[in-house]
Amino acid sequence: MWLAYLLRVFERIAYNNSGQKVFDSYFTSIWNVVITMTTVGYGDIASISVFGRLISMINAIWGAFIISMLVASIGKIFTPSDNQAKAIEEIK
Repeated sequence: MWLAYLLRVFERIAYNNSGQKVFDSYFTSIWNVVITMTTVGYGDIASISVFGRLISMINAIWGAFIISMLVASIGKIFTPSDNQAKAIEEIK
C-alpha cells in the first residue's frame, strides 16, 4: 500500500502539469500497483515521471518475487516426503 501512496504522490504532480487526471484517487494507484505486481500490465494507466517509473519497476520485481515464493511454497506442500516416497516404492 505504501508503494501505491508513493506512486500517487509522484505521478499526481507529473499528470497535473500535463493537464490529465489519471492518478487523482488512491484507488487508481492501488489498482496500478496490483496490476503491475501480478504482471498483468494492462497499460491503460502508466507512469510518466522518473520516480513513478522507478516505483513501477520495484512493483514488478517485488510482484515476481511474491509470485515465485507462492509457487515454491505450493510446490513444497505437494512434494512427497521420504516416508511417502518409500511407501510409494513399496507399493510398486
